[in-house]
Amino acid sequence: MGANIKLLKLHETRREDETTRMSRNFVKRKEFNCATFNSGDYGTYLSGGFVPEHTHSDIEEVFYFTRGSGIVILDGKEIPVSAGDVICVPPGVRHGIKNNGLDVLEHIVCSAKI
Repeated sequence: MGANIKLLKLHETRREDETTRMSRNFVKRKEFNCATFNSGDYGTYLSGGFVPEHTHSDIEEVFYFTRGSGIVILDGKEIPVSAGDVICVPPGVRHGIKNNGLDVLEHIVCSAKI
């Protein structure tokens, strides 16, 4: 049993193009020194906020929702999510996120290159 554990600090807060969504990158591959790790981000969506449907050909993602409720779209299927839910997105799967609630929707997402 062995785990690589590293203390990391949030940094480089940046606004996305949409005014209803913000993403904070807290770790990148080069900082973690791992060939397959891509990034770790913290996403915030105000009511009505969304990330358009898109696909990553060589990246898998795992989303852990920490606040609010919304919908994750996976290959056209709408899946309701709320705080405590985990959604895995394999490479090549079209996906997006919508906050259809009144509260802020927040998640942590980690991605890895395949």
